[in-house]
Amino acid sequence: MIAKLLERKKMGLQTTIELPKHPEVLNFLRDLRFPEAIEDALGMSIKEILTAASFERLQRAKRRPASNSAWANTSTMQKLPFNFFPIETVPVADLGHIAAANYATRWLSSDVVSALDQDLHGAGKQVATHVVLEALMYAVERQDASLVLTAAHHGVLHPSGRPQLTLMFWDDGKSIAKDSAKPPPAHGNDLSTWLSFTRTYEVEVHAGKRPLPRRDINSRELFGLEKNSPLQVLQSISPFTDGSESLPGGLEVLANSVLDVFSGEMEVVTSNLRVVISANPKTQASEELSRARAVIEVDPEGSVAFWGNLLILRIPLAR
Repeated sequence: MIAKLLERKKMGLQTTIELPKHPEVLNFLRDLRFPEAIEDALGMSIKEILTAASFERLQRAKRRPASNSAWANTSTMQKLPFNFFPIETVPVADLGHIAAANYATRWLSSDVVSALDQDLHGAGKQVATHVVLEALMYAVERQDASLVLTAAHHGVLHPSGRPQLTLMFWDDGKSIAKDSAKPPPAHGNDLSTWLSFTRTYEVEVHAGKRPLPRRDINSRELFGLEKNSPLQVLQSISPFTDGSESLPGGLEVLANSVLDVFSGEMEVVTSNLRVVISANPKTQASEELSRARAVIEVDPEGSVAFWGNLLILRIPLAR
């Protein structure tokens, strides 16, 4: 909703929204810091965006003691599961590196780490270093976003039925999709493997009504690092170069961390493109550990478009 509001503002359109009437829903929106997130993204008072009746209801909604928020009640943090980390705004336009590091540091608090250690078998610190910081730095390095909105929820059920730590990052920068107005081709030139840690993806492409044939590609091709590759979907960031070759960075490093460290899943929504990257359920123990699966959905007509870039990272929990 925030992405759509910002898109309409950029187009010079005025938008008024009506909030739900149920008091518990309004309380949750307050706890989640939803009104503040709208104000940060649009640079407008929430009063200018809500209907008069909605604004009055929001004013009456009481912000409860946020015992459900992982930031709010650290004294009971060890009594997990906590529910959510409210929406936070991370400015990235000027001192973005510092802002990103400061937010990631919050995930290193002893209470949060000790709680996550229980569910991630001792990998609690790596949520901050391998996921949160990497996702924020990706937006900072691109230098075309002014802010990132981020939130997380502990215990959301995955379609598989397993509870997840779900982290979300939305930025207002240009789409990270590469030529997403066209459906990616189903076949292309054979690609040789690059370095030993280059991952192989079994790709399933949905462009229009019929899925295209599955094929295998490497991570450099998926993330747009392979020159003249037939299938370039996402733009990665590679600040390090070795001669004419770019080293993996940005989304590729983030995907590797989510899959390798946590056996999780990464979803990207931008423009007319949706990409879900996950471990391949068909992979056997004897096969390559680097093998994974990518499902790509693209709207060739461009009739459905998402403003900005949304990263959804899902990390399985032990309970």
